[in-house]
Amino acid sequence: MDNEKQINLALVVESDYLRRFRRLFESFFVGLLDELASVTLVSQNASELSSLNISHAKLIEYSESIFPWRSKSVLKSVGNELRKSGVNLIHSLSGQSGRFAIDLAKSINVPYIITFTGLQQEECYLVLDEQLCGRLVGISEPICQTLRELYGKSGVKIDLVRPGCYLGSRGTDTDRAKTLVSLGKFARHSGYDTLLSSVLKLRDEGHEIMVALFGAGRMESSLRKWVNSKGLSKQVVILNEIENWETILGDADFYIQPGAFYSLHSGPYLAVSRGCPIISTRDTAMDMVIDSQTGYYFDTGNHEELTQLLRDWVEEKFDWNALSANTTKFAREELSVAKLIEKMTKIYNE
Repeated sequence: MDNEKQINLALVVESDYLRRFRRLFESFFVGLLDELASVTLVSQNASELSSLNISHAKLIEYSESIFPWRSKSVLKSVGNELRKSGVNLIHSLSGQSGRFAIDLAKSINVPYIITFTGLQQEECYLVLDEQLCGRLVGISEPICQTLRELYGKSGVKIDLVRPGCYLGSRGTDTDRAKTLVSLGKFARHSGYDTLLSSVLKLRDEGHEIMVALFGAGRMESSLRKWVNSKGLSKQVVILNEIENWETILGDADFYIQPGAFYSLHSGPYLAVSRGCPIISTRDTAMDMVIDSQTGYYFDTGNHEELTQLLRDWVEEKFDWNALSANTTKFAREELSVAKLIEKMTKIYNE
């Protein structure tokens, strides 16, 4: 690639995106450094980025403001830094930082790309600059479909590019109890009450299922009290998200997302990368569940449907090994870091 076409990329990374996709972002960034001559990170919180394995990266920290005169000053300052670095393309990694990325691209007159990571959020509603908007990217087909409905008439190209994961392996312990794992926010819409009601029903029928829930939220205390009151404390473990929590996925039978799921995060992607099938509601922005092949869907809040699905599993009425094999195949074909980097560098070059 000659100097006239060399890509000098600026990645705009905001805190909520980093919280949801921290491990996947790190893999993506390291892979990009092998392909591009220059990558600059633009963030409101430099400390969050500096704690990752990217200490050698160029990093520009900024502070957004509600005051127009202050915003102009921030744009000018960051724009000057990007010009000094020779940046000729800006990529916002989520729609939530899309407005800033668009204004920044306008200020230095370079094209921009925006990746969208959720549905029914503020991040999906932006006023695009048609001259500089190079591409919109959705990390799942439902998100891409929403983008087509919102922006299709503007003529901007919309691509599906799923996050990339380093593929893991399955555990070898076959004597353990059947295990479900989930990562999420303990809130009313998260569906953990539906899940735990099903686990209780199966416990009363004589079936043992282990459940590990990672996360935090307003409903955490209520969930803990309910688990203890029903005598499920030996079967249900509720933990804050811990470093390398995903290592447990190699020994989990299913990753479960029991509630409406519009703001995606790394949990299901890391599960699939380890051959762990998914159980999810149909109200989701995720598209990795191929019903009866890489997992199962159930209707949101349908306690009976979920209970029957889990009952069929513990009574071995379907082939879990085939599910895991299909999930591993899906991960290899759709979620590798190499495939992600290949797709994104192609988009950058175009």
